[in-house]
Amino acid sequence: ACPTSGKAAAHTTNVKEVIISMSEKWDALATKILVMLDESPERASLVSNDHFLINAGNFIVSVLNAADLVTFEILDFEGKLIDAFTDTDLTELGCPGYSAKYAQLFTSLERHRSGADAAIDDILVSL
Repeated sequence: ACPTSGKAAAHTTNVKEVIISMSEKWDALATKILVMLDESPERASLVSNDHFLINAGNFIVSVLNAADLVTFEILDFEGKLIDAFTDTDLTELGCPGYSAKYAQLFTSLERHRSGADAAIDDILVSL
């Protein structure tokens, strides 16, 4: 499981605490995106089969899945990079990996965009 600041030893350095807090936030963001898009796939703007964008308040979250590496970028509305992390960054910090979950999510988003899921739903209802 992803480390939490509550598990950090009392004598840990501030740098380690910042890294733990950062990894918790990154992990929470990656998880929140999965849950949100499972419930509302239309919230993602699919750029390609392996890249989507999400408007989030004053920011844009870009998620790219290339060669089994998921890259998350947080941009402001002018396109300036605010923060970025990868699935590997999370794994190295002790968080769960996301590449398989996001590969499945990209497939689901493409099926939603193409109308394949809606077509099958209609067919199942009519049979």
